[in-house]
Amino acid sequence: MRFWLVVANACCSMLLALGSALLVLHPVWSSEFVYNRAVVNTPGDGFLALRSEPTIKSGKRLAKIPHGTKISLGDCQPASDGSHWCQTTYNGVTGWVFDRYLLLNNAAHVNRATSGGDRPVMVGEDPGYDACASVGVVSGLKPGGDGFLALRSGPSINARLIGKLYEGDVVILCDYVTGWQGVVVSPSDPEIDCGTSSPVASHQPYNGPCRAGWVSDKFITVIAG
Repeated sequence: MRFWLVVANACCSMLLALGSALLVLHPVWSSEFVYNRAVVNTPGDGFLALRSEPTIKSGKRLAKIPHGTKISLGDCQPASDGSHWCQTTYNGVTGWVFDRYLLLNNAAHVNRATSGGDRPVMVGEDPGYDACASVGVVSGLKPGGDGFLALRSGPSINARLIGKLYEGDVVILCDYVTGWQGVVVSPSDPEIDCGTSSPVASHQPYNGPCRAGWVSDKFITVIAG
């Protein structure tokens, strides 16, 4: 009987070790909230490519989605630069679009390796005033540096990179944590209303239609408000 108990204990130890190894080799994937509705924002080209695969290196262009088109997004996959490829259907054709050229709104699921640091940008701290009180501009980027200001999913250098801002880009200042500004990015199309210049009913997370995230306050100069 003692022999079989020893064998059973050994087997359990092996299974636990194998399970641990599998967890190391295959990271847990989780769903994080990003977006599920969007507006195509490509005033230059006038369209956004709907592709057969979530990359420009393979597959083919299935359709051209015109600038200003409202679309619904399905699952998204992270791209190497911190952006995402998201599924959508346009005129009955399903494919992938690059979210850098979208004005995003509301929550959808992006499958990615678990990481911390996400925090929504809050608006409407004082319901009697505009949702966001000030306007700033990106300035002071170091010559010879990265050439952009990282837009992150939370007030931390460990938070996800969700976009890139450049010298002179205008942002709306809505939230603040020591060293970090929670911003809404002013769109290139002046006809798009980000919804930050009028009061909201309560202090709440910003939910579009413009991009929002966190940037280092070292590179933001207040120009209004």
